[in-house]
Amino acid sequence: MKYIISLLVISLFVLNTMGGEITKTYYFSDYEVARIGEYQLISFDGCMNTGHTGEPAMPWYAVKLLLPPGEKAVSFVVNGAREEAIPGSYLLYPQQASRPVSMGVSGEFNIDQAVYKAGTAYPENMFGSISTQYMNGHSIALLNICPLTYTPLSGKLSYYREITVTIKTSSTDKSASALSMLSNSASVQNRLHGFVQNPEMLTEYPNRGNKTG
Repeated sequence: MKYIISLLVISLFVLNTMGGEITKTYYFSDYEVARIGEYQLISFDGCMNTGHTGEPAMPWYAVKLLLPPGEKAVSFVVNGAREEAIPGSYLLYPQQASRPVSMGVSGEFNIDQAVYKAGTAYPENMFGSISTQYMNGHSIALLNICPLTYTPLSGKLSYYREITVTIKTSSTDKSASALSMLSNSASVQNRLHGFVQNPEMLTEYPNRGNKTG
């Protein structure tokens, strides 16, 4: 009997530390081309054009996925599918340094010539770094992805019509501590429904709606 109980405890521990997996596919279709002098800016619905100062301003989409209770993102994979070329040749607008309005316009135009003369695909990675944040005890993975690929030297553009994000999770002390402060009040539920892209995951969380949020 002790042997069976020990095996049961070990099995539960392994299941708990293995964590889970969240997968979500994002779709990109209609894009807009805006002209800024001799440059162009490619925009996708739901994306924000940004980048490092002097480098091409690219459309980045903010991934916001609710994770299993008491867990955090430990690794992720991003896969693009259905790549489609955008006809024509482009000189994408370089990201300019942001300045407080009180400082006025600097008059300096930033462009990284090394990047714009490169014959390799930009950006090097279609994703940024991942982080786990917490909202009223709920674990949320944050990650930026870019559907657009640009080859500066040739001016060629293409984009992925589908991008699938897979996140592996694991339980941590910090996530468990956040879960202990969980609130599922109506106001918290409403905020989460308007923020995360997989609100169906809310059903995985225990019901503790009596706490304020």
